[in-house]
Amino acid sequence: MIRDRGTIKWVSMMLPEHTKLLRELEKNQHRASKPLLDEQRLEELNEMIHIGIAGNQTLSFSYYQNHAINNVEGNIHFIDHINKTVRIIDLVEKIHDVQLVNIVDIQPL
Repeated sequence: MIRDRGTIKWVSMMLPEHTKLLRELEKNQHRASKPLLDEQRLEELNEMIHIGIAGNQTLSFSYYQNHAINNVEGNIHFIDHINKTVRIIDLVEKIHDVQLVNIVDIQPL
């Protein structure tokens, strides 16, 4: 039976610059890109934010930050119109400030 060692057999012939570039390439492949939202979807998100504020409803937020999609569940505490952020207090009383342009999805719980 033939056992393939993958990239291990080629590492001895590579320059350190090549191995560094290969590691960076592999790391960048796992990054998520920011989804583009159309105008209708932005209106739906705006409506969900207003419903969450008016009814003090717990919502599930998905937002883009640091090349990844993060999730937080909680209530909207404050909307900062100047800095365009939403302050969310999650279920364990931790505060999250999320940029409005980075919000990808909002779902009621």
